[in-house]
Amino acid sequence: MKILLHRIARGISGLIFVIGLLWGCARPHSDQLQRSSQTKVLMGTYVTVDVCYSREDARVLLDAYNEVWARVQELQEIMSLYEPRSEISRINGSYPDAVPVGHELYQVLDSSIRISELTRGAFDITVFPLVHLWRESGRAKRLPSKMEISQAQDRTGMRFIELLEDQRVRLLKPGMSLDLGGIAKGYAVDEAARVLRSRGFKDFFIDAGGDLYLGGQSCQGTPWRIGIRNPARKDQIIDIVEVRNQAVTTSGSYEQYVEIGGRNYSHIIDPRTGFPQEGVVSATVIAPITYEADALATALCVLSQQEGIELIESMGESYGALLIVSDSRVDHLKLVPSLKYQEHRLPKF
Repeated sequence: MKILLHRIARGISGLIFVIGLLWGCARPHSDQLQRSSQTKVLMGTYVTVDVCYSREDARVLLDAYNEVWARVQELQEIMSLYEPRSEISRINGSYPDAVPVGHELYQVLDSSIRISELTRGAFDITVFPLVHLWRESGRAKRLPSKMEISQAQDRTGMRFIELLEDQRVRLLKPGMSLDLGGIAKGYAVDEAARVLRSRGFKDFFIDAGGDLYLGGQSCQGTPWRIGIRNPARKDQIIDIVEVRNQAVTTSGSYEQYVEIGGRNYSHIIDPRTGFPQEGVVSATVIAPITYEADALATALCVLSQQEGIELIESMGESYGALLIVSDSRVDHLKLVPSLKYQEHRLPKF
């Protein structure tokens, strides 16, 4: 296992350290099995789809790729905060009226509320006013005032999203702005996986800016092997996990931050306090569904280490996590059932 496929740039949210995909060197499990790869810029990042296929499926594969790209493009046009005509932008400008939305966005909003409740508010798609405040404060090289933070917090809160019958959505506070950057790419990856399976492909790898889904097994007939890099030393892999039919997603604050007064502040804001998160440098989550892994990884960066441990331990056996905390320790939290607890000492960040 020698060749490393680097995780490419995160889009809106910004993943922090590289997740590498380790390809096996063994012979394919079928003489006809080959690997195909396509990459496009969508959802604010590079999206790569690798598929294991037989020669007789070559024509079907091209149709599958076309359907995948069309579907991801469609979701971008629905969920991007930066698309003026997107459904999410229409919601953000709708107060105080209720607006109808499609079933995809309604489902993502419903899932976001569920995950917010599960994480005790650590995951919150209404946090954009706070994110914008800290971003602008970074540009001005000054800390936001307590009053500014309080005013931004007044415009955040999942309780101010109302999901009505007939797939209508209403915001209950003026000035609210929903941002699906912590869940939309994961949803798009899940939809791409659904398309591939509907076309008969079960062995594939999808990477949307670091939101990974590993379908079936590798083209060599072995589990997909994911190398998790040390954020302080990009040439060092601190752990390797093997997965089948699972998502692997990382979120963190190691490289993306605002600098104010000589101090770096994370781009991930704790909606409960209004301040950038501290303590967890990065969180990697394994889950059966990519959008869940995406959202949970963000939440684990916001929660305290103990809260993160309790959350992951409350999930089923298909869920796991790896945390890198600010005291330079790596903690495995039930990463996979077969992986025993390990601790790695890293350089001080």
